[in-house]
Amino acid sequence: MNKTTYCLVGIICAWSSQVIATNIQAELLNCAKTSDSLQRLVCYDNVVHTMTEKVDVIESATLQESKELPKVAALPATPAPSSEILAERKPMDPEESFGAERQYIKKEQVDEVRFTVKSVTKTTRGKLKVSFENGQIWQQKDTDNFAKYVAGDIAIIKRGVFDSFYMKKPDANRTIRVKRIK
Repeated sequence: MNKTTYCLVGIICAWSSQVIATNIQAELLNCAKTSDSLQRLVCYDNVVHTMTEKVDVIESATLQESKELPKVAALPATPAPSSEILAERKPMDPEESFGAERQYIKKEQVDEVRFTVKSVTKTTRGKLKVSFENGQIWQQKDTDNFAKYVAGDIAIIKRGVFDSFYMKKPDANRTIRVKRIK
């Protein structure tokens, strides 16, 4: 195949996808006009079903054309990591890796941990920085100042959504948002 054939195939695919998009848009507008919610849902399902069929037809046509393309030389494989790098990744227990998932590879996940407070300091902005006996340091992220921690207190840190963590005392219902800094 020559360059003009490839150009024609590309133009036809682009044009057909534009036609499909305008047809789907018109069908969706017709579905939106339906007053009965069940009929509207069925209409939307039918539009999506026909859309996937049309996309499958276009993809199969482009795949057949791409099979006829000349082969490109394969890139060399990347070398496996050395034993030194693998030795650096020592397995950690779930409690020690709690809150540091982005720093280490996670295997087991804990939703809640209990630590004993070693020391509490405040940052220049007045936020708590809590050090625990196991060496972890957690810093307050929000601005609530109701939390009072002293050395020897037990703190519960729970996992929230989107990699957030909340700390509270066992006998309290109020939490503060925290992040692990060490």
